[in-house]
Amino acid sequence: MCTNRSSFPTCKKLSMPIVIELGDNNSVTTTHYKFVDVIQGYHVEALHTSTFRLSLVSINQLDLDGHTTIFLNGKCSITSPSSCSLAGKIINGIYIIVSVTSISNGSG
Repeated sequence: MCTNRSSFPTCKKLSMPIVIELGDNNSVTTTHYKFVDVIQGYHVEALHTSTFRLSLVSINQLDLDGHTTIFLNGKCSITSPSSCSLAGKIINGIYIIVSVTSISNGSG
């Protein structure tokens, strides 16, 4: 999910809206998508909704697209089929993508 429509200069409209069920029994609807950069040079297909404060990545979709994800001890790693890697850590209860340097030096 991406919240900033300006990240979608060439947004594509979905053929049908997608309703996303949230953990608190609410739902949001999205009508557009595009490939967006997660970190410079690494992009994923993302749905747009103005409802969220943060951009969300679907682990299920990453899995379906052939990515490997590992969550352990408050850290995570995501590796694409082309071996591009991202890393994240828990910040305020949410995994946030951060630089590998930030994880390895223990800052944050």
